[in-house]
Amino acid sequence: MLFVVSCDRELPINLNYKHYDFVSLDQNGGTWTTVLLASPEQLEIPEPADVNSTQYQTELANLKDAMSNLTSQQRNAVEYWTNNPSIRWMEIAMELVAKYNLILGRNQKEIKTHQST
Repeated sequence: MLFVVSCDRELPINLNYKHYDFVSLDQNGGTWTTVLLASPEQLEIPEPADVNSTQYQTELANLKDAMSNLTSQQRNAVEYWTNNPSIRWMEIAMELVAKYNLILGRNQKEIKTHQST
């Protein structure tokens, strides 16, 4: 006798989540940079250009131009990643776990902590 057991559903990919309704656009959002520091003395931030300066206005115009000329593929990518990005990463992780039959392991710091106790 042979029994075959499997899932009755496909892995949910590209789930449709209700998007966020932002109160307003952050005009400076594109300038954010991730910075990891050991101490605040490591970084000296120069004063930004005045909002009425030619440099600032040129950068702003370039950004607006780039945003108005997005391809449909770029626009879809923006919509995908701004719709609950942390859940999107979980979807990718679930897909990889299912595809490669992975069991998520503990990180090395956690393993060392448990070994020393």
